[in-house]
Amino acid sequence: MYRKELLILLGVSIIIAFLASGLLLSQGWRPQWPLKRPELPITETPIKYIKTSVLFDFGNGEIQEHVGIDVPENTTALQFLKTITNQNKLTLKYERGGTTGQEVIITTLGKVENSNESIWRYSINGIKEGENIQTYVIQEGDSLEVKFEKE
Repeated sequence: MYRKELLILLGVSIIIAFLASGLLLSQGWRPQWPLKRPELPITETPIKYIKTSVLFDFGNGEIQEHVGIDVPENTTALQFLKTITNQNKLTLKYERGGTTGQEVIITTLGKVENSNESIWRYSINGIKEGENIQTYVIQEGDSLEVKFEKE
C-alpha cells in the first residue's frame, strides 16, 4: 500500500512540475544556462594611411605648402583637395567641363577666382592636368599642386 501511494505522489509531482514549467514558459520566461556563449569582440579593419603633399600658389606671392599629410588609402585627388581646403578654411569651388564634361575645373580657391587673364591649374606629380582629379587615386608620395596662373 505504501508503495502505491508513493507512486501516485510521484506522478502528481511530475504533473505539477510540467504544468508549472508550461506556465512559466508561456509568460516569456527562458531558462538561463550557466554557460553563456562568449561574445566575440567586434574588430574593424584598420584604415591604412599614405603620406602625400599639396601646394597652393595663389599667384600673388602667397604660397601654402602642406607636406607629409596622412591620407586614407583609396582617396581621390578631389576628395583630398576638398578635405585639405576644408581643414585650412579655404573656399573651394569647381565645375565639371572639359572635353568629356567630367573634368574638374577649379573656379575659386580661397578668395581667388578665375578671371579672363588667370585661371586655376592643377598638376599631380608635376604633370599638368594629365589626370582627372575626380578619379585619380592618391598614391604614397604623390604631390598635388594647385596654382593660379596666367592663361
